[in-house]
Amino acid sequence: IAGAPPSTCFDADVQIRHLGEVVAGQVRCQDDGTLSITLSGAHYAASVGQSAVLYDGDICLGGAEIATAA
Repeated sequence: IAGAPPSTCFDADVQIRHLGEVVAGQVRCQDDGTLSITLSGAHYAASVGQSAVLYDGDICLGGAEIATAA
């Protein structure tokens, strides 16, 4: 995440895959430094190994590789 996270739990726009739809989500910063992201609705084909990128409007907060998906 660019700079410090806004808090341990915050809302962000989330994009899975390069051309994936941007959807609203809630981000939780875990004690081990990982992030847990809950999307506002079902998302088609989010898979381990793909990238998740977090945005605050036009500002890219950062991104990471998906380690687990439900």
